[in-house]
Amino acid sequence: MTPDVEALQAELKALLASWEYAFAMGHGCSVGDHPRHRAVRRRVADLRARIAEHVAPPGAPIGPDAIQSKGDRSPEG
Repeated sequence: MTPDVEALQAELKALLASWEYAFAMGHGCSVGDHPRHRAVRRRVADLRARIAEHVAPPGAPIGPDAIQSKGDRSPEG
């Protein structure tokens, strides 16, 4: 894993554990949307997307053989 991804994951983890995130996720439907809360939710979404660009999900095949066309969905065997 690259240092950049580790830094993004650390930032995301800290943000998800913050009161700022708790209020952003909890007050949207009771108090109304606030620009600061919207910015927090957008930052979380951005961090998750940037991390996903660099980290494959567990068990995902990697390489040119991982790409399948729509017609080739049957298991090998």
